[in-house]
Order: sequence, then structure tokens, then C-alpha cells
Amino acid sequence: MSEVPGPSQFATDGDGNVVPPAGQPVAERPEQPVPSTEESVTEPAPEDAEEQFDPAAHNAADVQAYLDGLGDDEEGRAERQRVMDAERSGKARKGIVGE
Repeated sequence: MSEVPGPSQFATDGDGNVVPPAGQPVAERPEQPVPSTEESVTEPAPEDAEEQFDPAAHNAADVQAYLDGLGDDEEGRAERQRVMDAERSGKARKGIVGE
């Protein structure tokens, strides 16, 4: 079994990079692009900005109040549909799903 060389057995250059012993090939590492600060900053998706309403974590009255408070715009209709789908596949309370 061969021994693993310790840190003192490796030579380093002035930047702290390990220099291989003489006669051994140097492994090439592909250059990794460094993202600019503009590229690395992203706006959170609306779902990430705040926790989504979970009907299973609330009583029926709270769920109904939440649904009643949603707007009639596209975003409100989409959220109403998402909550109703979650309710149907979860507790499926008659007072909410109406079935």
C-alpha cells in the first residue's frame, strides 16, 4: 500500500497552487467563467419571495377567508386554482371544495 504524501511534500508557487514534482505532467483545468455581479443577482420567483399558503395548515374558515381575499385578476385566479387543487388532493373539506 502506498503512502499518501503529506502537505509538506508538495511544493507551491507564490499563489499557493501546488506544483507537481519535476517530470510529472501538469493537469490542465478548464477556465471557469466568473459571473459578474449583475449576472449573479437574480430576483426571487414569487413563490420564493414568501411561503405559499397551505390550506392543510389552516382551518376551513381561514382557507375560505384567504380565497375570498384573492383578486379576480390572472394572478388571483391562478392562486385560487392552486389552493383549491391542494385542498382537493389533501383534506377535501366540503365547506371549501363544495362537493
